[in-house]
Amino acid sequence: MSSPKILIFLPFLFLGLLAGCGQSQTPEQQSAQQASEPATADQESETAGPESEVTEEVQPEWTPESAARALLALIIAGQYDQVAENFSDEVAAGLPGDKLKTTVETLQTQVGRYQGVANEAKVQEIQSNQVVDLLCSFELTKLVFRVSYNDQQQVAGIFFLPAPAEPSPVDKNAPPDVQLETKDTTLYGTIDLPKGDGPFPAVLVVSGSGPNDRDGNQVALKSDYLKKLAAGLTEQGFAVLRYDKRGSGKSEVGDAPLETFRFDVFVDDAVGWVTMLRKDNRFSSVAILGHSQGSLVAMLAAQRVPVDAIVSIAGAGRSIDKVLITQLGEQLKSMPELRAHAFAVIEELAAGQTVQDYPEKLEALFNPSVQGFLISWMQHDPVKVIATLEIPILIVQGTRDIQVLVEDAEALKKGQSAAELVLVKNMNHVLRHIATEAEQLPSYGNAKLPLDPQLVPTATSFLKKAL
Repeated sequence: MSSPKILIFLPFLFLGLLAGCGQSQTPEQQSAQQASEPATADQESETAGPESEVTEEVQPEWTPESAARALLALIIAGQYDQVAENFSDEVAAGLPGDKLKTTVETLQTQVGRYQGVANEAKVQEIQSNQVVDLLCSFELTKLVFRVSYNDQQQVAGIFFLPAPAEPSPVDKNAPPDVQLETKDTTLYGTIDLPKGDGPFPAVLVVSGSGPNDRDGNQVALKSDYLKKLAAGLTEQGFAVLRYDKRGSGKSEVGDAPLETFRFDVFVDDAVGWVTMLRKDNRFSSVAILGHSQGSLVAMLAAQRVPVDAIVSIAGAGRSIDKVLITQLGEQLKSMPELRAHAFAVIEELAAGQTVQDYPEKLEALFNPSVQGFLISWMQHDPVKVIATLEIPILIVQGTRDIQVLVEDAEALKKGQSAAELVLVKNMNHVLRHIATEAEQLPSYGNAKLPLDPQLVPTATSFLKKAL
């Protein structure tokens, strides 16, 4: 069963506008078969006179794929003004040639020089637009170039997106699955055990937003950050339980209709895992380590079930409606009308009201089927939640995080003065140490990169005292 499209946080906008391009849908893991071929030019000739012949060249038939390949070639050649001639009025207003030039040059500083494009393409219809995906190779990574054409053959959206992750090799030495039976589905996870005889202090790891599996990976982003974090904690004597969130790995979403899915289901799942660990005599104590969205889940779970300590890594210090306003405010600053409309919708949702009049271009975020989930998430203020807890808490925040800010960590600390706050210099949202912003984008999909060297020592030092 596929994951509900309600866990929507673009880690970063690679390039482009929210313009009916369906950018919230990740490309498929395997390359699709070429959906359409560029037409070849036919030639017709007619006799102009007894001693001369004139040939007339017929232009190739327009197809979305051939147009996208031509557009990509212009971008790589630096013909940005010519690229912009293909834009719809709305895209042209938000992404003029000079801005496109700056954006592409910034992208290339992060991913390196362009190397080439795959022969195969994926062409699909999204919101009445023809959308083309082309897999491009750069020096440091691969990206999908996505371009959307409206019915007038104009560019209605343009993006560079993460390429589908390579399938992970089977780890023959991996421990057996553990299972949690919930009301409507079975969740699957892994318990990493340290060497020696127990009982061991246990740490439940709760991942961030999106369909993250137990290793911290999604279909289009392979980072292995949870797998690496678990390995680091296990080496220091902690047992670590990490699991596939609903809709990822082996865990299915559940039988409930999407319209009835609520944020507290994630909290129910965490409570279930903690309860399982509490009943297992191999473990002497239980802490929860929550990353990003998992920070809030961890704190809400601790209100309902005994927990000995919490580690919050990159946890928001604001309710999600405020986070969305910050993110969309930046991403839509060149489209003030769309931004104002989005803000109005968020305000209504935060007040507990569903909305029928929402921007079509933000369909993936504001679709009526997911509004109930958003409303339920917006009701939780992390600062108020952390203030209710009377257990040891560590707040960890990287200074290079572009999704959650240092101000969020400071707000959590203000809400719970007894908590410890550690700022890790140059650590980003996927827990990597990056010295420059040029390293930001490649780090999200590079499983070979180690975790920031300060992270595991910081967490284990706290946990050894707390547990």
